[in-house]
Amino acid sequence: QGGGGHQPPPFAPWTYTAIGGFRNPIIPVVGMLTLAAAGFYYSTTRELRTRYPERWIPSMLWAREFHDPQSVAFWKEQLAKEEREWIEPHPDWVCLNCIIHVLC
Repeated sequence: QGGGGHQPPPFAPWTYTAIGGFRNPIIPVVGMLTLAAAGFYYSTTRELRTRYPERWIPSMLWAREFHDPQSVAFWKEQLAKEEREWIEPHPDWVCLNCIIHVLC
């Protein structure tokens, strides 16, 4: 009554993608990374601050407002009126080469 054993699938189901039957997970990973990069680019190009941050924040590394000379002049002028200090977008403790080295 058991009917015997089951036929194993012709592929490992956890490595199969629908695109042409490739068993390579690199294709979906590249697709996800491309979408994430496009979303990050879209977000960063439209980021606009209405208030200067009270302390250093990570988006200061890529936000236009902290690198564009006109925006920097505007913020420095506003901060001078409020008697506050300009926060350097790349603090000494942030070593971008170190971060890249760790991630790669």
